[in-house]
Amino acid sequence: MDPIAIRDGTDTPATQGTGARFGSRAALDDFTRRGNPVHLRLCAGPPTFNVTFGNSTPNPKGRADIKPPLIGIHALGAFGAGGCDNRSVCRSGSGPGVKGEEIRLDPMTPFSDPGALMQKKYVKLIAALAVVMAGGSAYLLTRPSVWDTATPLVARTGPVDLLADLDPDAPSDGWKERRFFRITPTTYQLTQEDDRTALRCTTDNAASILARDTDIALAALPILSWSWKLTQPIDSDIDETTRDGDDHALRFYLRFINETGTETGTEIIWSNKSYAAGDYKIIDGFYHLVATGHDAPLNTWQDNRVDLRQVYRDIGGTGSPTLDVFGFFCDSDNTGSRSDGFFADISLSAG
Repeated sequence: MDPIAIRDGTDTPATQGTGARFGSRAALDDFTRRGNPVHLRLCAGPPTFNVTFGNSTPNPKGRADIKPPLIGIHALGAFGAGGCDNRSVCRSGSGPGVKGEEIRLDPMTPFSDPGALMQKKYVKLIAALAVVMAGGSAYLLTRPSVWDTATPLVARTGPVDLLADLDPDAPSDGWKERRFFRITPTTYQLTQEDDRTALRCTTDNAASILARDTDIALAALPILSWSWKLTQPIDSDIDETTRDGDDHALRFYLRFINETGTETGTEIIWSNKSYAAGDYKIIDGFYHLVATGHDAPLNTWQDNRVDLRQVYRDIGGTGSPTLDVFGFFCDSDNTGSRSDGFFADISLSAG
């Protein structure tokens, strides 16, 4: 999504990217109501004021105002003296670890018109933001990954049972649940289903990621095997191929890292209505491998086997990858729907 610029935090028309203008504030409000991220820029030179906010979840009460989006922002990037920071601070729009709660720095299209003078009522706010940004930037550059636990699952031989030490009610060392700002978390429950130990994932307009910090070289253990069963699918008319429709009752989140420290993420999904097994769903350059297609029967265990080396190559990975995060990401918050399903017999092996 191209950024939108609002000059000086005023009611002046906004520009989408470097092209068309919104003719009124109402048009911009309608854009943000649909859940689109809004990116604004902060400059240290000319007195212009821009802040960034965004959320992938539609908000019927959302307005492109300055004050409400500032709530919850906890990490800001520094800007150079006399110039503009061409990065924006925002709640991200979709994908793992990037909904609602997370604040990150993203590349941003520079504005062709920096705007006029700041209204007086925002001058104090600019000063406060500058102080926060100066201190917050140091933390942002050094903070560890949210999934780093200091106790990763290390394995060089297999098979490795990826549910072996999981207790969703009291995650052990190495497990974390990532919850999102103002979004009900998914209910994860370890249970018995058809004489199998299974992880049940239930949502009601909810989303969260339950993940394991791992250190497993794909050269040694490349094959991911599992079974899953869908009992209540996502029932929505919102297009699954779009960011707004990016909900899945059953989904894995995986992140790889190579020897140079480059991180590459992907997801493995059970499609709602649009994709067949073997397809890739791609949203904003992020790849989702469809392991089970939309036409698979409900209430029936589906057995799967995926070579993660091939997946890594398919999504553009380079070098020698290690799986450093393995997680479950079942959600229905974008579509406001409900879902229910089970994972079982999840393992990594040499072949």
